[in-house]
Amino acid sequence: MVNFSAQTHLPPDADEVTLGEVNFELLTLRGPQDPNVNKYVRAEGVLYPHIVVPYDVCQPARAVPIQRPLGLKNAPVAVKPWWESKLENVPLWKIGDLIQYGLNMAEEFIEPFKNSFLQPTVELPTDQKSHSPVKAYSWHPYKQMFAVAHRMDVVYVYDMNSEAWFPQGLTHEFQKNITCLEWKPNAGATLAVGTNNGVCLWRLFLDFGEGVAQDPLTATTVPSVPCARESEGARPAWMNFLKYPGHTHISSLSWDPSGQYLATGSAADGSVLIWDVALESAVPLRRIGGGVVTMAWSPNGAYLCVAHTNKVIRIWETKTWESRTLPNLGGLPKSICWSPDSRNLLYSIQGEAIIHIIHLVKPAPFLDFQTSAPQDLTEFSTQTASGSVLTVGGPIRQLALDQTGERLIVSFDGDAEGSELLAIFLVRPTSWLGDTNPLMPSGFIRGPCWGIGEAHSEVESNPKAVTMQFANQFSRGSLLSVCWENGKIGFIPFYFTSESKLRKSNDGLRGW
Repeated sequence: MVNFSAQTHLPPDADEVTLGEVNFELLTLRGPQDPNVNKYVRAEGVLYPHIVVPYDVCQPARAVPIQRPLGLKNAPVAVKPWWESKLENVPLWKIGDLIQYGLNMAEEFIEPFKNSFLQPTVELPTDQKSHSPVKAYSWHPYKQMFAVAHRMDVVYVYDMNSEAWFPQGLTHEFQKNITCLEWKPNAGATLAVGTNNGVCLWRLFLDFGEGVAQDPLTATTVPSVPCARESEGARPAWMNFLKYPGHTHISSLSWDPSGQYLATGSAADGSVLIWDVALESAVPLRRIGGGVVTMAWSPNGAYLCVAHTNKVIRIWETKTWESRTLPNLGGLPKSICWSPDSRNLLYSIQGEAIIHIIHLVKPAPFLDFQTSAPQDLTEFSTQTASGSVLTVGGPIRQLALDQTGERLIVSFDGDAEGSELLAIFLVRPTSWLGDTNPLMPSGFIRGPCWGIGEAHSEVESNPKAVTMQFANQFSRGSLLSVCWENGKIGFIPFYFTSESKLRKSNDGLRGW
């Protein structure tokens, strides 16, 4: 069991908010006059604002232009009633063939209704009922920019450098029941959005409007997401729709590091597709049963990890597409993440308070791995600096490992007072298989409270983290973003020098 009592920082009190980490010290804030503000500023720390995503937004009034769907090369764009476009293509065959053609057309017409009304409702066991307006979140691979999916199935893009929203919300009739989204690597601004019926592939022109920017050193919020009336005259984004027969209820997607391939998983039938977006084609992997919970491509592109609802995690090697399952899961996979060197996989099981670690012994194409000692985060009681008693730890909701591999953040399920805290671990990258524990508890992150008049402010517990993710690029350590239940997106920087940078620096000194 992880010894939380050995942590260097006590949990924050209920009236505190975590500011960030400076040289292994966690700084919290009680108000604008808190002395930690000066301490943080002297260390050249940036006071990031909380970005507010409202619970309700106005829907854009005009449609976004759409190209023909990828993967459906012969399907016309629906610009006419369905029967008119079909009649134009009816060949002059004999009557028997004409009847058969009509039956085929009828089946094609009925199929969407079968998918809508006759299929059972698909809901992953890992789904959490949340009060948050945010459904999904994704950092851009190399820009200080992120995309956020609203509960009303509109995607908004925010640029942190210009402190402005992309002037147009991304919405379309095909974009219903958003479950996931992710930016394409090695591309200017291409965003894949997973939905019930397929994947919306957006291409954006990064022309951010000149909104009312606020001083990031003093602002606590930024302007709300843009409405349609604010984006009139904006250059439109373009969307292609990726659809494959039977591949519905997209529950997870992941780009390979090159940006050439997109993996998508279905919660309905467990199918996994590998899309070559440039060729407008998809190849299904061997189906193993169980809906897809989540998936993640390794940072080096050599492996694709897929978690299924039938209590299976399968690792695919992406050259030969051979695969191997992780043994003895004993439960439903909940969260997975790779270490930056692609040699270690961390995962958690629904309802368990354990971090499992798999170490790949040999490089690809081999699939030999060893299991490291599990890290038990069972609930325990502790005190804050003021003496308040909290219960921390418990069943794991999500794992997030930063781009250096040296900071791990864990969020928790449960209703105990203190379950809204996020646990911080310092990671020893060289100790995954050694006798030394690779994870050292460092402290906890506390987010904002419910505001007066906010939706669901009557809820007794403080807002929990709906999702969290580290920025892919941050020169002074790592930057964590957290989407809280109350619609606020907070940013917690960790200022430190990574082990890899120290190693390069020492090598440079030896060269002199």
